[in-house]
Amino acid sequence: MSVNNIIQLIEIDLTRDINVTELASEAENKTTSLLEAINFISLKIMEMSEGSKESNDKINSLSGVIAELADLAMVTNKISNESHYHSGVRECR
Repeated sequence: MSVNNIIQLIEIDLTRDINVTELASEAENKTTSLLEAINFISLKIMEMSEGSKESNDKINSLSGVIAELADLAMVTNKISNESHYHSGVRECR
């Protein structure tokens, strides 16, 4: 299997001593922060495009930042989801 996306690399190694409950909470907080940043930058892009005063280079640059932040949000969301799952598995044992 080839890796086409960073999300495919995320797996939680349960052989290590990891507090999956804390990991899930931290990843959830990071995801929220990333989504807030994406929202903020998106609103700035809309403002810039309406004013037509800013160059297209700045708008393109910010669009790239949004894409990267969205990828990171997907990664932290996957970590959060897997951590919640493994936390539940450990509690059932």
